[in-house]
Order: sequence, then structure tokens, then C-alpha cells
Amino acid sequence: MTQREQEIYQLIRENPMVSQQEIADRLGIQRSSVAVHISNLIKKGWIAGKGYILNTGDYVVVIGGATMDLMGFSDRDFLEGESNPGRTLLSPGGVGRNIAENLARLGLEVHLMTAVGQDLYGQQLLERCREAGIDTRATLKIPGASTSLYLAMIEPDGEMKLALSSMAVMDQLDVEALRREDALLSGAAAIIADTNLPEKTLTYLMSQYRHIPIYVDPVSAPKSERLKGALEGIDTLKPNQKELEALTGMKTDTLDAAKKAAKVLCENGIRRVVVSIGAQGALYATRETVQFFRSLPVKSANATGAGDAFMAGLIYSAISKLDDRSAMDCAMSMAELTLESADAIAQNLNENLLLNRLNAHKIEDRL
Repeated sequence: MTQREQEIYQLIRENPMVSQQEIADRLGIQRSSVAVHISNLIKKGWIAGKGYILNTGDYVVVIGGATMDLMGFSDRDFLEGESNPGRTLLSPGGVGRNIAENLARLGLEVHLMTAVGQDLYGQQLLERCREAGIDTRATLKIPGASTSLYLAMIEPDGEMKLALSSMAVMDQLDVEALRREDALLSGAAAIIADTNLPEKTLTYLMSQYRHIPIYVDPVSAPKSERLKGALEGIDTLKPNQKELEALTGMKTDTLDAAKKAAKVLCENGIRRVVVSIGAQGALYATRETVQFFRSLPVKSANATGAGDAFMAGLIYSAISKLDDRSAMDCAMSMAELTLESADAIAQNLNENLLLNRLNAHKIEDRL
């Protein structure tokens, strides 16, 4: 799809009954040129029939990190420089992979594009994905590389003390890797990316597939810097306060400050920005409005993975065509279910469990 075809396709997405003359006026080109581009879009299978029916797949593609997570849970407050008694847990993780598994457990068709080594951890990750119903055919298996490893130390209250990640294999997800999967990406109903991807890959993704809703998780403040040249192509961005500060250069330590920073990102071309405010709740920002949604009290067993579940809730809501208020209710319910679990993904998660939580927690309770 050429740049001009992308622009026309986006206008048709916004209004399937738009006339060729209206498109020409919006883009400053001749109506005859619009007719040629629309003819090409029909030939390529992007649109079909009267009213410009859009041809998109019923699946989502997640492009991002997959790791083996080694979690250490301390029995008491950590003592610096000492061996602390506790327990350890080894399980599949990674922001992108966690989002993919949450979505698959909710019944969506999910394709995961990541990179792993041809080692034991890589085999275990792919096996877990297949068990969860995730299609991994687009995943790169790199000979001689080590599969990503994430090490986290967890306080008794479930909050993370510190973490370390080793993810050099993710550099293999370059622009050429995306080009090889163009057919898969071009047909997706939504694309989800995290900033474990190289900066050039993120920039290419936002420019080439801006006609498809792209959801982005910044992962961390340092890695969020990779997005600064690619903000305009993002449909939904989900930063926390530290990531929001890194992206805008603005203070975000208060609710009012975070609201102002989120609005700046929306004015720079992002359709909506959803900011995690820790245990307090989350901000929902567009160019027109900023709202704060209060979280409900939850006994946290492990905070790891709650943000990934939150993002999965936003995507599930969009695919299910829920309104914005219901989308926030869904996202926060997903986070609650994960916080209550000792694992990064609630092992009993399914669509019925989520719907029951949604029924129990009406959006009015959060305002």
C-alpha cells in the first residue's frame, strides 16, 4: 500500500460512505486521481463493494518481547547486601508475549511475532504459547542466540523491588523481518507493539501500517525513548508516569501534571493515551478530554503482568466494539484479575471470568 493509498484508506475507515470528491478535497488532489487509487485498493483486496466495505482480518498481531521470567519472592522486607529467604518461580513472560496470552485466553485469534534462541528457554516459551492458543509461525528462531531472560525481585506486598532484563535477541526483529510478514501485518484488525523492538523497527511500523490501529506499550522509561520519532502513527499508547515523563520531558508526579503531559501526546498525533497511575487508577486522554478512573481495592499477590493485562483489556474492548468508558472498566478489571494472581497471567482467565468481573464492577464505581 502506497503512502497515498494509506491516506485514502484511512479516510474510508473513518467514513465508509465518503465520496471521491470529498476525499479529493481533503487531500488536495484531483477526483480522477482518487478514483485510480481506489481502483488499486480494490484490486489489492483492501476494500470491496459499494460503500467501500473494508477488508480486514479477524485476528491481531503482537510484535514484542518474549522472555523467561525468574521471579524471586521475599518472605520479608529486603535486606541490602544479604541473602534473603523466600521462593523463586520460573515462568514465560515478556510484555508482548503476556499481552498475546491474555488476548488468546479471551478467545481472540492472536499471532505473536518475537525472537527467541534455539535453546531450552526458547522451546519452553513457544510450547507455552501453543498451549495458550497463540500462533507463533511469525516468531524468529535464532541459532546461537540466547532467549531473553527477565529477573525480578518481589517485595512481600507484591510490589517489584528491582528487575533486570537481558534481551539482545530482540535486535533480530529488524525492518526486514517486518517486511517478510507484510501480508500478515497488513490484514490484521489491530497491531500491538512494545518498545523491546529496535527504534528503526518501531518507526517503520508506525509509518507503514498507520491505516491499522496500533497499540503501543512503552515497557520502561529508557526504552520509551525509542518512540519519540514515531508517535504520530500510534492509535493507543499506555505509559506509566515515568514513561510519560520520558516521552514528554514534563513533570508527571501529580495527577494534574500527568493530565497535561498526556494531552501533549494527544496533540502530537496519538488518538488516545491511557496512563497508569499505580494503585490509584488510570488516566484516559484524547484531544478532547482527560478523565481519571479510580481503581478498586485489590489484595495484590504479584504486581508483575498487571500492565500487560490492562493493555489486553483495551484491545479486547476495541475488538468487541465497547465504548470508551466500558473499555476502561474492562482494562482495569483485567489488571485486577492479574494482581490477584501469583502469576504474571491469571491462570484461570477466560472471557466468562472477565465478563463476570465487569458485571460486578460498574464503571460508575470508578469515577
